[in-house]
Amino acid sequence: MNSPRIETLAEGVTLYLGDCREILPTLGKVDAVVTDPPYGIGISQNPVRQRHEKLDWDSAPPSASLIESIVGRAENSILWGGNYFGLPATQRFLIWDKLQPENFSLAMCEQAWTNLTGPAKMFRLSVRKFIGIEIEPKYFDIACRRISEALKQPDMFIEKPKPVKQESLFAP
Repeated sequence: MNSPRIETLAEGVTLYLGDCREILPTLGKVDAVVTDPPYGIGISQNPVRQRHEKLDWDSAPPSASLIESIVGRAENSILWGGNYFGLPATQRFLIWDKLQPENFSLAMCEQAWTNLTGPAKMFRLSVRKFIGIEIEPKYFDIACRRISEALKQPDMFIEKPKPVKQESLFAP
């Protein structure tokens, strides 16, 4: 395993550049896993996406054993695109309404499989403490930038994490 690049953007806000199959086992048990793995449906071949990227990141879905190991990392698990995987029946699906116009060319909402109990809910949870893992360097840098900007914005309902002192956001 190559040593992953790690960015700590604030107290409790850490991003890893690397493969989750290698990083997750090093983290121990976590409170929750929220993941959006490739579905294996060839969405990167969509003409709208082709204007922006030429990657083939979703040509095949992750193995059932990988999905099981990811879901098993935490007491609470949320798996976006869960309808594409052979997961057990769930009592609570989460729905993310993207609030897009009717002529939006991609999905207007997403479903998430969970191991949570209770009725289905719309996903409107704003949580800042998390560990993110991204394998693609370009998207890792984008995530670091976006999260840094989001952390600068006030939130009336969540206490802002304490800043972490570091030389440079993108230092190796």
